Amino acid sequence: MRRNLAGIIALLVVWFPALPAQAQETSARFEDGSVIFSYDNRDCDGTLEGSLRWNPTPKKFEVCDGTEWGQIASENGASTDTAPDAFTFTDLTNHSLGAIALSETLSITGFDGPLIAEVSGAGTPEISINGGAWVTAGEINPGDSLRVRQVSSVSVSTATVAAVTVGTVTDNWSVTTKAGQTRIFRTTVGITGASIGSLANADSICQTNAANLGFSGTWKAILSDEATNAKDRVTIAYPVIRAEDGLTVDTANIFDGSLDTNGVTESSSTSFVWTGSNPDGTTEAGLTCSSWSSSAGSGRHGRSNRSDGTWMTEGGTICTGTRSLYCVDQ
Repeated sequence: MRRNLAGIIALLVVWFPALPAQAQETSARFEDGSVIFSYDNRDCDGTLEGSLRWNPTPKKFEVCDGTEWGQIASENGASTDTAPDAFTFTDLTNHSLGAIALSETLSITGFDGPLIAEVSGAGTPEISINGGAWVTAGEINPGDSLRVRQVSSVSVSTATVAAVTVGTVTDNWSVTTKAGQTRIFRTTVGITGASIGSLANADSICQTNAANLGFSGTWKAILSDEATNAKDRVTIAYPVIRAEDGLTVDTANIFDGSLDTNGVTESSSTSFVWTGSNPDGTTEAGLTCSSWSSSAGSGRHGRSNRSDGTWMTEGGTICTGTRSLYCVDQ
């Protein structure tokens, strides 16, 4: 019967031009190899072996082999329609740097299945079919769901593109990172708390040290005095990156009590830095060497090789002690 399946289908078209609404059988016993008209949702088993039914979802005839219903393909065994309906994953913008990005989930329809769904491009992209494992390629059937993920660029204002292909249709899904950045560094020249003089002088120290290190732009110190909070005198565009190597220090708020990833300097470096500040960037009253003009008392310092709250607030240093400054570009 299987060898003459095409002929049987042709006869059915002639003999039964209008299919009944309910499932019907053409033989008394299913084990004789019956033809079922319209869709029948019974599981394929030994009692239905050799039976033929019409499945309206993929619009295919299916035959029961005693175990499962299988679609009747063209002579070469390939799908006859390899072009699904057009699909578009929504591009993402303002995404965090070096972070996993997930697309929405789409239902892929309008083709004869199964087809191969695959993805390629930057950001090590992968797809998930019907919520399954993340892979670079897999078999997809009509109505199956598809989702994409990729890792965004580690650079600002940079797009990574994943090309998602199902059959002969491709969609390019892009993820663009946040715009803007703020560079930060720790001065290589130490200075006593008393000799800083003022916040304006601290900015001049940052500007001179930046030029010596080859960093262009305008620079200010992250430093509080008795009248001014450090967080209120600098403008921060995120992410914040190290001026020396471009590594991300923080992507959202350097004054929330800790840094996201790296310290301002490597862990092995000399790290004491004048701040006069609490972890939230506000003035720590009485610990600013009298607004950086007196050798009496103490000033608050942080540790540049830390990413927890001690990057800003670690301890106190006598005002005749030598410490560095944090500098950010504006």
